[in-house]
Amino acid sequence: MKRLVLMGGSPWKSDDMGRGLVESLIQHYPIEARVAFCIFAQPESDWRATEQVNRELIQKFAGNTKISFQTMTEDNFSEVSEWADIINLPGGNPFTLKEKLDLCGDVSSLWDGKVIAGSSAGADVLCEKYMFLQEKRIGEGFGWIKASCLPHWRANFDDWNDSDWNRAEAELLHQHSTLPVLCIPEGKFIEIAVR
Repeated sequence: MKRLVLMGGSPWKSDDMGRGLVESLIQHYPIEARVAFCIFAQPESDWRATEQVNRELIQKFAGNTKISFQTMTEDNFSEVSEWADIINLPGGNPFTLKEKLDLCGDVSSLWDGKVIAGSSAGADVLCEKYMFLQEKRIGEGFGWIKASCLPHWRANFDDWNDSDWNRAEAELLHQHSTLPVLCIPEGKFIEIAVR
């Protein structure tokens, strides 16, 4: 079983500045939590900055829980996956993320029993389908959640307006009518346990 946490993006933009998210991530690890960053959705030149922002957010609200961090690479993917309690998938390009993860073996088995937190592109790949906002095209994720994902819902994202968001939701529903659409606002998150 996996515990999936899907974020609409930028958890620090929530009313509680990300406290609820961090508390949700570590609630099953009150003494110690091992967090692995899988930042494959971004160019490697951005990894350090992305890890730093996410590390600071987690440490800010971790309370008395001792947090250890590692960053996944293609070379250490299996070892770090086994080591981690929590896998953090920050945003970026979901097509790139899925392509790179597909090269890493049976990710579903490697990440079984873990908390997997996906933000934006990270949330996209956990679902069956998603809308990649920058390119306005539909992609296919792992399908661990039988739904379509639409992160950053109603945010002022790349000059999107309400009609763009409505059109994206309608297109997902039209092309994949059996799948509900998870419209996740910026700073919000949802939790789903799956087998």
